[in-house]
Amino acid sequence: MDWVIYVAEATTKNLEIGLKKGIWGHKKIFSTVNTDKIKKGDTLFFVHHLTLMKDEDGKSVPGFPRVGPEHYNGAIATLIKAEVTTDFYVDDVPVWPDDVYPNRYHFKVLEKYQNIPFGEEFFSREFVDAVQKSTMRKGLAIEFALGADKVFSPKESTDLEIFEGAPVYRRHLVRERKPEIIRAKKAQVKLSVGKLICEACEFDFEKTYGERGEDFIECHHQNPLSDSEGQNTKLEDLALLCSNCHRIIHRSRPWITVSKLKEIIDERARAITEETAGLC
Repeated sequence: MDWVIYVAEATTKNLEIGLKKGIWGHKKIFSTVNTDKIKKGDTLFFVHHLTLMKDEDGKSVPGFPRVGPEHYNGAIATLIKAEVTTDFYVDDVPVWPDDVYPNRYHFKVLEKYQNIPFGEEFFSREFVDAVQKSTMRKGLAIEFALGADKVFSPKESTDLEIFEGAPVYRRHLVRERKPEIIRAKKAQVKLSVGKLICEACEFDFEKTYGERGEDFIECHHQNPLSDSEGQNTKLEDLALLCSNCHRIIHRSRPWITVSKLKEIIDERARAITEETAGLC
């Protein structure tokens, strides 16, 4: 069974204590929530401190947290995946300084990620729904049925500039990650070229992986918004890259251009060809 717990910023100290001791607790258990059904071997996700994405006027969604899960977009400070190591039990021995949370279970951390984007673009709808329910129920553990391995794929998180701070993230996500312009870029290239291939190394996902790779490719923004106060993104500002080339560009600053990476690839190919010819 898989569970989600939302941990507010005000509860950060308690989370630190819980992580150190491998224990978590709840003050109350409501009859409408199955938190008391937590058992050893279950998977548990802590979602810590959601900072909402702001709109173009710098305003957050009004009414949060009492809004639908589709509005739970932004960045989370910490995502922790853990395995429950004891069944649910009740104990009033002091653990946390602010209050007694007697409804408890123990866990061990499996994975931990920090400062990552959050919302339905990055996580499954079922997971986002569970986070919204946990937020509304004061951090109770909420069950979801999708499967822990289908929640979040850190390898799919691209464009590391979004991790440079909340203000940059908000503007970056609002402008750069709009799916409409990415779809438009892919459609433009497919219409003119006939297929989607990496602009640096010419890797073709569909040719290599067949139907599973059809229309799959990553979109790179050649003018990083983290270097500006915000800007309009045009189709010519985007480049389609394979996953490897995209990550190589973003590996370290200063980032290189797509044309520079293509030069490096071509030079390496020529060198290998000449070396091979010399062995003949």
